[in-house]
Amino acid sequence: MPLCGRITGYRSRPSDNGGLAYQIFVHRYARALPFAERMRKALPYAHVTDADPIRLIIANQSRAAEVDAYLQLLRTSVSIADQADESYALGMHWYRDLDGRSDLGDLVYQAKSYRRGTGNRRQAELLSERIIAWLRSHPRYRRADAVVPIPPGNPDKAYDLPSLIGQRVAQELQMRLLRIDSAVRSPQKGREENPSHPAIAGRFSVPHDLAGLTVVLLDDLYDSGETITEGTRALRAAGAHTVLALTATKTSSHCEGVYPYSANWQDEERAP
Repeated sequence: MPLCGRITGYRSRPSDNGGLAYQIFVHRYARALPFAERMRKALPYAHVTDADPIRLIIANQSRAAEVDAYLQLLRTSVSIADQADESYALGMHWYRDLDGRSDLGDLVYQAKSYRRGTGNRRQAELLSERIIAWLRSHPRYRRADAVVPIPPGNPDKAYDLPSLIGQRVAQELQMRLLRIDSAVRSPQKGREENPSHPAIAGRFSVPHDLAGLTVVLLDDLYDSGETITEGTRALRAAGAHTVLALTATKTSSHCEGVYPYSANWQDEERAP
């Protein structure tokens, strides 16, 4: 079960050398997540101290807009510890103590094609725009060489949402669009109820030489993490140097940490 968490907020003040000094606060359930390490890789010009609260110092205040946008992502997104080098979801899909999806979860539900004749392409475009905006705000992700959507498990649908989003990301951010081949030929998500199920493990392969590349592994819905784990394995087997996973939403099942209960996540808007 992956650990999920977020930072709860941050504040900044001018530093003695003319830069800015940030204090970054992490929810107590999420302190095992490697936030400081991720900050160092995203912001190589910053000095980051892994303390409580985390301390981040930049020497030039001209970088403040980039730092603020990045920290806002960490405050509003689901940070996940799994097999990828970094992994996030834009937000929660639903909550264990509420009857209904979040607004973002409802967008994914409407955008996703489950079978022929289903799926709303306009909603899929709106979701693509949300993901592209997220990628633009994350310094490490936007520097990636390629985007790789999780392959469809069910061919009997109007379109594949991760593939559609991946095409838009590649176009807008000028990344290479690569693919994963899959031996799975039936809906994958239902199998993820049991993370030990062997249906997905070992079933992905990558027909590209990814030696030295940083790739964004893209999916629409994160449940147990089995699909992301297998995608990460396949990308590394093809030589990928860094795998950065991103999904639209995370379910509150298979989630250790702050997220299963909406009372811990007051900032997320929820559909009635």
